[in-house]
Amino acid sequence: MAATGYVLFDTAIGRCGIAWGDAGIVALQLPEASEAETAARLRKTCPTAAEASPPPPVAAAIARVAA
Repeated sequence: MAATGYVLFDTAIGRCGIAWGDAGIVALQLPEASEAETAARLRKTCPTAAEASPPPPVAAAIARVAA
């Protein structure tokens, strides 16, 4: 499943990343040593994804992960 978008978000353990596509969430990235490394790892996993604002279902998942 190809990813179309991704975003980094804050959690108690650091900046995580999430990627999504037409069918929903395709990847969740735990924090790396830096925000840049987290983004790079997520882009390596989902090379077709572009940084974007998450759609409402993904935003709801981000809120649950962050909680």
